[in-house]
Amino acid sequence: MYIIGHKSILLAKEMAQEKCPNCASNHSVEIEVFQKYVHFFYIPYLPAGKTGVSYCSNCHQALLDKDMPANLKEDYQQLKAKTKIPIWMFSGMVLMILLIIYQQNHQ
Repeated sequence: MYIIGHKSILLAKEMAQEKCPNCASNHSVEIEVFQKYVHFFYIPYLPAGKTGVSYCSNCHQALLDKDMPANLKEDYQQLKAKTKIPIWMFSGMVLMILLIIYQQNHQ
């Protein structure tokens, strides 16, 4: 059983306006932004950064954000800037703070 771990969730995805760097097909590359987070007993505790992937539906090439060519990386950066961290990602932190406040008030 894992007490502390990490996971990722999909925050946003959209079709890129650029050609696929592998097969050069138009409008076949989808860019996805994922939010990584740390969990404690499967309760999200803290966000741990965003990452991205580009995926071509024609040739099935997938590239991590660090491996994307400059034109796709620019689209990825724009999509990443538009996405917000969900509030529920801080639920573990809020529960911990409430528990500490409760403990302080009942001693």
